[in-house]
Amino acid sequence: MLSPLKEALSCRNKLPISSPWMNNSVLFILNQELLSRTSLETQKLDLMAEISTLKLKLTSVEKDRLDYEDRFRDTEVSKTLLNKLWKLCVASRYLKISWEYFFFFCQARREFILKVKTCISQNKKCPLW
Repeated sequence: MLSPLKEALSCRNKLPISSPWMNNSVLFILNQELLSRTSLETQKLDLMAEISTLKLKLTSVEKDRLDYEDRFRDTEVSKTLLNKLWKLCVASRYLKISWEYFFFFCQARREFILKVKTCISQNKKCPLW
């Protein structure tokens, strides 16, 4: 493939009229074409560099996203464990309260039995019934 300048020069050599004005005009047009192609090639290279940069950024963002998902998953596990722990705390409070009621009931029952035994041993009428 011939370069644009060589193509233009070969076209200029094939022209029937070879005036200085025509030569300058063709050279100007060829120069403009060469500048345009060079500019387009530069823009293409810039765009390719930008695409590479964006691919690197995308990779970085994807890695960050995966890290955040792992953290979120860990947070969800922690949240689940905290909920279970909270339920255990509530259950243990309930058991403690239940135990206290049970203990109070046993204590009251013991006192009742002692009063009944005292009444029986003294042959008195029990005031509890």
